[in-house]
Amino acid sequence: MIDIYTRWRGNYLYFCEKYKSEGENRIADEFEVKFVRLEHIGHDKFNLSYFRHTEKWFQVETDLTLSDCLKMMKEIPTFQPIG
Repeated sequence: MIDIYTRWRGNYLYFCEKYKSEGENRIADEFEVKFVRLEHIGHDKFNLSYFRHTEKWFQVETDLTLSDCLKMMKEIPTFQPIG
């Protein structure tokens, strides 16, 4: 892993990891993995999801403040980067 960053797309704020691949048979030199998604649903209100191994988003909580989302992301390993 070489970077962690956020990216907005529509109403969604994604937390992303960027990886650099150095393997001989690599498809790309770098690739991105999104691991947490906050859906903005109103003034300081978000739905919190994580990206499952099934390659689908799984919504865990609804109607949270940004502060509550960040607290959960800090305390619960499911919401933390893999790398």
